[in-house]
Amino acid sequence: MFCDVLVVGAGPTGLMAAAVLAEAGADVRVIDQGDGFGEESRAAIVHVRTLETWDALGVTVAALAEGVAVRDVRVSAGGRVLARFSLAGRGTGVEESAYDHALALPQSRTERLLGDALRVRGGAVMWGCTLIGLEQPGATVRAVVRGPDGSLREIEARYVVGADGARSAVRHAVGIEFEGSTYAPTAFLADVGLDPEPPGDELQLNLARGGFVGALRIGPGRFRLFGALSPSYIARFHRSSEGAPVATADLQCWFDEYFKIRAQVTDVGWTSTYRVHQRIASRFRSGRVFLAGDAAHVHAPAGGQGMNLGIGDAMNLGWKLAAVNAGTARPELLDSYEPERRAAAQTILRSSDRGFALEASENRMLDLANRSVLPMVIGALGRLPAVRRMIFRLFSQTWITYRTSAAVQQSIPDPHGVQAGDRIPPALFHDTGATGIHHRILFLTHRHGRAALAEDLERLLAPFLPDAPIISIDPNESGAGRLFSAGHPRVVLVRPDGHAGYVGPAEDLHPLQAYLQRWYNSDAVSVDGGSVNFSV
Repeated sequence: MFCDVLVVGAGPTGLMAAAVLAEAGADVRVIDQGDGFGEESRAAIVHVRTLETWDALGVTVAALAEGVAVRDVRVSAGGRVLARFSLAGRGTGVEESAYDHALALPQSRTERLLGDALRVRGGAVMWGCTLIGLEQPGATVRAVVRGPDGSLREIEARYVVGADGARSAVRHAVGIEFEGSTYAPTAFLADVGLDPEPPGDELQLNLARGGFVGALRIGPGRFRLFGALSPSYIARFHRSSEGAPVATADLQCWFDEYFKIRAQVTDVGWTSTYRVHQRIASRFRSGRVFLAGDAAHVHAPAGGQGMNLGIGDAMNLGWKLAAVNAGTARPELLDSYEPERRAAAQTILRSSDRGFALEASENRMLDLANRSVLPMVIGALGRLPAVRRMIFRLFSQTWITYRTSAAVQQSIPDPHGVQAGDRIPPALFHDTGATGIHHRILFLTHRHGRAALAEDLERLLAPFLPDAPIISIDPNESGAGRLFSAGHPRVVLVRPDGHAGYVGPAEDLHPLQAYLQRWYNSDAVSVDGGSVNFSV
């Protein structure tokens, strides 16, 4: 069997990568050793950046219909509210978004939505298939796979994406180290019914002995409980038979002690106790094999960033693989995947590591500080607008930028505006109909120069990116002015993942031409110096 791309793992990261590739016309195969989509809720929160990313596949509308809007984080101690931090708001400047809240959505539903997106594009998951080995003899990768009947088969692909989790067989097969450590505390997740239901749809964090515990509404009458477990509760919870939910009476004791909410646990669904790891792959690529999601990085659950980070990996890698596979982009573009996404993963790993260390500390002095000093600090910080904006930015993942990437180019000084590599707010083109897995060109110029510039851009793009929509924006509009230094005329090439690949002057398109020649293929424009004559 031959395919363009073999994706190993049918979790959110693998399905996202496969759907992006299939949307772009690649022949993609997905294998997973499971027997079908799981029922466990696992990762349960979807942040703003992921909702934006899903727009390209038409998944966001269905996700919003199924999920629960999460607009605030409420921090309490001893039943007293200390502060509220917003996960809502469309933001300003580069944080501006078409979506104004996070979303509670069980991972089982996320996987089915992405599985549907893959299916309507002609893809499917080959269940019950286990990767046995990989080799890279040259221009392809050969994977040996054991099927559900025990037979072995070989799949040959131009590229392989390892999205098969923290114990990745792909990562082991190519010999990439998984560097990091394991926390001493044990973490806990449970999906339960509560009566009466706590009001509101906030993410509730309760500062208790030993750190934070939390609750999140994930559906009608259903709540996710989470937090670190003390040694005594680890022993009580492990009395349950292997694989069975924690006993309702034991969970009620934990809930009463840590949450200070008057409610009864009416039923217990899925539960999980697990050790938390903080690890990152030494490399995200080996030849034609790439790692994404938990196969590349795992970290503490503080902030609910993991699944969202993996979906971002999938989008970044997926569009680049699709473009190179189609011959639109040069193979060197794939070299930008690792530095762009590894830097983002390292930043999130550090922040979640600090958050979980605070949450789960067993140090008695730190625990005392958590219960005495920290409530006052949180209460004071929660009243500062700058802190509230920072919390939104941090959770939403709108902060991720690729400014240092070799694959982006800034050709105009703009110290106060959006830089090449930054996320371009989809609100700028959300109502233009320019969705999908493709590039876009935004040009900001005054009305008298628009027609000539649009014609020049169309002629320039035709040999490289003929399907890229060309979108005119008035530089006097408030959104454009905030983003681009009072709206000075310029051209922005927006990549399929929503980040600016190129930012340059509207008065001179030659730097844009050079950028396209560097990273994209064309039969019509010579890479060795041929040019288009511009009218501006």
